[in-house]
Amino acid sequence: MVTLLIKLCEEGGVFRRLTEKGLYLCRNRRRLIPFFVFLLAALVSALGIGNIATTALVAPAALTIAASLGLSPFLMTLMVVGGANAAVMSPISPTGILAAKLVPGVDSWSLFGSCFAFIGSVHLLGFILLGGARWIHHQGQAIKKLDLGHRKAHPESAPSSEPWTPQQRGALAVLGCFFVLNLVLGLSSLRDIGLLAAGCVVLGVVLRISPLALALRRVPWNFLAFICTITFVLNVVEKTFGFQMVKDLAAEAHSGTVLVFVVSFLAALLSVFSSSSGVVMPLFLPMIPSLLVGNEVIGVAWMLTMIVVSSHLVDCSPFSSLGALAIGSIKDDKKASHVLFRQLIVWGLAMVPVAAGLSTLLHLVMYP
Repeated sequence: MVTLLIKLCEEGGVFRRLTEKGLYLCRNRRRLIPFFVFLLAALVSALGIGNIATTALVAPAALTIAASLGLSPFLMTLMVVGGANAAVMSPISPTGILAAKLVPGVDSWSLFGSCFAFIGSVHLLGFILLGGARWIHHQGQAIKKLDLGHRKAHPESAPSSEPWTPQQRGALAVLGCFFVLNLVLGLSSLRDIGLLAAGCVVLGVVLRISPLALALRRVPWNFLAFICTITFVLNVVEKTFGFQMVKDLAAEAHSGTVLVFVVSFLAALLSVFSSSSGVVMPLFLPMIPSLLVGNEVIGVAWMLTMIVVSSHLVDCSPFSSLGALAIGSIKDDKKASHVLFRQLIVWGLAMVPVAAGLSTLLHLVMYP
């Protein structure tokens, strides 16, 4: 329903207009746009709307901006998802509230700060090393040419003078309604993002922001069906076997260092093909007290941080909600969607050993 809502608003051109305005405001600071997107996603997520709704709201406009700037959709996805997940443990966000309920007594603000530093740093570093530094250099060269008077070579620097249509204003109102409802209901822990998205779709149809039939055709149904199938299979396995193997492997780790590595690795691996907050955290967090029996070195807060960081570092995976939303935000370009799908798979799988290795390294530094 969230993807359908985005496609419904997208057909009226509202994201294109927002992109034009954003590019004009940042015309001489285009190198900072990805970092602004990162901070915007983090702010929206921290306000309580959550990482999934944040990605749904920010990704379409961000990926349109990326196309206008010649930035890889993969790199922009890292910034959007990285920002949304960096702030995922905000005390007023759904995931932060879930963690507080499953592991009471942990300092929520310290947990938020630690997760923000770890998750944000990895995504920012990935952006720089995987092509962001080269793109920033090219943008610097383009700005120098712009300063020399070659403005005609950059038509995107001039904002469109055409007025906003009623459909575009209606789309803005629907997106604003979606944001406010997520924020207000998220604070009361009564939010159902699918139901809210369905209500906003109905509102969009009433306001006639774009034809519903056209939006339905734009939704990547084959890809969504694939994701739903993977999720269904994992839920069946979880209900049938209870992931007992995961618990047994973690329980057999007698050394604190080995325990951190095993738990982080398994949390990241499961999160590649499932939901961090819906599967991994409810599975691992209740086990923390029993895992730490006889181990006085590792604290509950530290183990909780490692599980949260490991599971959310792989959330760009196309099998997760955030990666799927990013792919669904690409407009009418199947080749670009397939390329992004492969890149996000590689990133998600690569982050499994990175998450485990980072957790183990930090453990050895903090608890030598």
